[in-house]
Amino acid sequence: DLIFNRRLFHTPFSISSLYLFSIPFIAYYCLRDRKIRNLFLLSCAYILFWFYTFQVLRYIVLALPVLSVVAAASFDRSISYLHSITRYKYRQTISIIIGVLFIVQGLLFARDAFQNDPLPVTREMRDSYFSKYVPLYPAIKLLNEQKKKDYRLYTLFDINMAYFTEGVFMGDWFGPARYHKVLTTMKSGEGLYKALRLFDADYFLMQKINKGGVRLPDDESFHMHFKPIDGVGKNVLLFELVPNESQKN
Repeated sequence: DLIFNRRLFHTPFSISSLYLFSIPFIAYYCLRDRKIRNLFLLSCAYILFWFYTFQVLRYIVLALPVLSVVAAASFDRSISYLHSITRYKYRQTISIIIGVLFIVQGLLFARDAFQNDPLPVTREMRDSYFSKYVPLYPAIKLLNEQKKKDYRLYTLFDINMAYFTEGVFMGDWFGPARYHKVLTTMKSGEGLYKALRLFDADYFLMQKINKGGVRLPDDESFHMHFKPIDGVGKNVLLFELVPNESQKN
């Protein structure tokens, strides 16, 4: 699933299939080389920690450098072995073939990434590209254009929107503004409003069909405090937080 079903882990990006290809080589040299084995166990320990905490793909990035060293060392040992059992004139050919196989992985990724759309090289092309592939981008773009940096936004389940937000971005799986503090108040509009105002949020953003299957309250208090903003996409919910008259004073 990490490689072939990435959307289960809250990201549009995937891990290279080369890691899957390297498993037999890593397994073999873990048995023969103590250094490779120790590094592999270190990366496995972090992956297990990740698996039982927050299964968001970007958090596993910390383990990839170590795992990459393990895979590279295993491939290096394998190539050295092939060189030792082949004639000298064939060694360069073997190295070239293996190098080409690695390069093909990158070329296939580039082809898949841009086969339907040209590479965005202008601001207009960038906006069009992100609007097509990042559902919440039009909402962020609207706030940036209207409010510049003068807004505080709480976003549910879409951490990567922080890269596009010019104002203050809030919402993550852990930390002071973690999702748990908001999700436990979803039973009433008043509770949700108070939770968001504890972070001084001005706006609340989420997808209607979201990763957590979360549904918003539908009571009088919710409609009083959450003013919907239109024109940001069919599956996108953007609200401005509105205090009542007594709270304004």
